[in-house]
Amino acid sequence: MKPKINTLVSLIASALTLAACGGGGGGSSGSTTANNTQSSASVSASAISGTAAAGAPIAGTVTLLDSRGTRKTATIQTDGSFTIDTAGLQGPFLLRATGSAAGTPVTLHAAATSDDLGRTINITPLTDLIVANIAGAPAASLFDSALTDISAITTGALDRSRDTLTLRLRPILDGMGVAAGFDLLRSPFKADHSGLDGALDLLKVSVDQDRGLATITSRASGHSIVDHLGSLSDTDALPPVDGSALRAAVSDLNAISAVLEQFNTALRNGPPSGSQLEALTALFDSDFLDSGLPLAVVLSSEYLLSSELSDMSYTNPVIVFRSTDGNTIRIRCRLTVPGTFVDDHAATLTFRKNAGGRWLIQGNRQIGGIAPNIVSVREMQPGGAYTYQRYVEFWIDSPAKLGASRAVLQGPGLPSISTGIPGLETVEGIVLRRTSFMYTPEMFAPADEPDYASEVHLPMCADQPASRTRCLDESRLQAHSVYTVTFLDSNNRIIGEPASTSLAAPPLSAAQMAATPEKWFASFTSLNPATRAELQTASNISASWTLPTSAGFAASYLDIFGDGMFEETDLAPGATSWSLGRGIGLTAAVRDAQISVTVKASGGREFTTVRHYP
Repeated sequence: MKPKINTLVSLIASALTLAACGGGGGGSSGSTTANNTQSSASVSASAISGTAAAGAPIAGTVTLLDSRGTRKTATIQTDGSFTIDTAGLQGPFLLRATGSAAGTPVTLHAAATSDDLGRTINITPLTDLIVANIAGAPAASLFDSALTDISAITTGALDRSRDTLTLRLRPILDGMGVAAGFDLLRSPFKADHSGLDGALDLLKVSVDQDRGLATITSRASGHSIVDHLGSLSDTDALPPVDGSALRAAVSDLNAISAVLEQFNTALRNGPPSGSQLEALTALFDSDFLDSGLPLAVVLSSEYLLSSELSDMSYTNPVIVFRSTDGNTIRIRCRLTVPGTFVDDHAATLTFRKNAGGRWLIQGNRQIGGIAPNIVSVREMQPGGAYTYQRYVEFWIDSPAKLGASRAVLQGPGLPSISTGIPGLETVEGIVLRRTSFMYTPEMFAPADEPDYASEVHLPMCADQPASRTRCLDESRLQAHSVYTVTFLDSNNRIIGEPASTSLAAPPLSAAQMAATPEKWFASFTSLNPATRAELQTASNISASWTLPTSAGFAASYLDIFGDGMFEETDLAPGATSWSLGRGIGLTAAVRDAQISVTVKASGGREFTTVRHYP
């Protein structure tokens, strides 16, 4: 099923069927006043509480693991706060926050000892590094090895790891007014874009699991430092920065938050008209362009002014990019549409400051877009055995009138090729051409595939069917692997800004899926009729199923096809049954038929269950 791609409006339009939920925002302060600090005074002596944030509050859960392997889980509140009672558990403890921040999937860690009971323990990208530098490996690997000895988690070890990291980040922390005595792990803070949370807005932490190192980048200056996990001898710090410039960046972020609130208010009670529509239009730059769509199209009933999008909102932005002159900021935020609960994608918006100092929505300035689907398939064969397939789809589009006739997709795990295209001579990638398929003229597919292809379909190399000429090397994939598409005109000249996307996570392995299929896949409980012989004359076709047991999954769509028939139906997120309401009226016996139901999870992940009619 082809997703809509355009960065601003595709997420809105996809919300008409599935949608993404809102959330996010981030912050701490070095000065611990009543207005910006959460108190732990009311927390019981056996509890651990804190804030889980990554530039925005994490929407999800916190799981605590004690030294004996016992786990407890608690829900994170909308402001990022959480509390877990450790009564009956034995320290030391590992904590994992899982969910999304500003619409992007995150999994972060922290640690505590029995000395921390009744006190604050935060979970942020920085506490994740504190744990990793004790473990000598990514914090996730320590948590996932549930029976591993975690006795190395001591108060002294936590303090030493924290102190080393704090010194390396001191310029950013000072610039955001974080007090010298602020404890990255234990000092209470709020997710409000001030203090520590303001610093989180301006820091990007990337962990390379294969090489055992992390890169910490200042979004304000572009400078990076490397953290070799397990070593406390890394002492180089981020370079000094102008504190006023940092605070200006956060001030700009707050101003952009105000623009988003005006946007949300304009759509709160349905499609605006008259002066309300004028106020909404005034929030956009006159030169707006988003994945090839001009403002006139975005402000139409097909997109923003659809009656089905009443009360939608963008909330809690975090900075992804800020230009050196401070007049352009790209943010990531989370889209909320009432009545839906799946974080399908994070929304990325670009803002420009005009001559009058107002921030306006500019769009991404791209002539096309890219969206990934990470697909896992569980297929029940006629004999009752199950097989598993995994692949990634990239849906790439650009309106024909904007002049793109070819494109190059680049990213980890793609084959190394020589393109002969100036500026893109040798890349890990695939050369694409505009599809000639009549129903998808805006789409791009590999240049050497049939004309009817309308997407880039890449099985994992370990699963590669003989019929596929290329595959994706999953050994090269990591969480948030980035893929970029560059559009070309008929003379192979680059046009427009490249569009990019990231994979939330590599596909699950076949072994993972086979071990606990109920966590990921829907399971059919009934088919009516039950056999393909009955399909020919059936007066109605229906099916029922159970949804995956893991949280955050939603039904997406159902397909039924076979000899002479094909039906595809969008499903409500909580749907567990479907009825066609009629027969298919075939004149000949059905020799082969199958039905499938697909569920979606965050980050563009799809899990499809296929059942053949016996």
